[in-house]
Amino acid sequence: MSGTTHPIPPIAGVPSLSTIERASILDALFEPCTALHTLSLDLLHTTAFESYNDLIASVGVQLIELSESALPSDRDCRELNKLS
Repeated sequence: MSGTTHPIPPIAGVPSLSTIERASILDALFEPCTALHTLSLDLLHTTAFESYNDLIASVGVQLIELSESALPSDRDCRELNKLS
């Protein structure tokens, strides 16, 4: 199966990209997911990463924290994601 690949920009420029461009990076690194955009777009805007491996690890930390959170809003988010 052949697909079109979209190059990802240099990591240093990620914080200055538009929301749509940052969402495209998340979609390229992970599977396209609106909930992941909601969780991680701000992280990509406010954090300067040394590498894409660091970015992926930071998103992973966010996901672990969400899965372990006892906050009602986080539980609601997890339940909604199970339905999609």
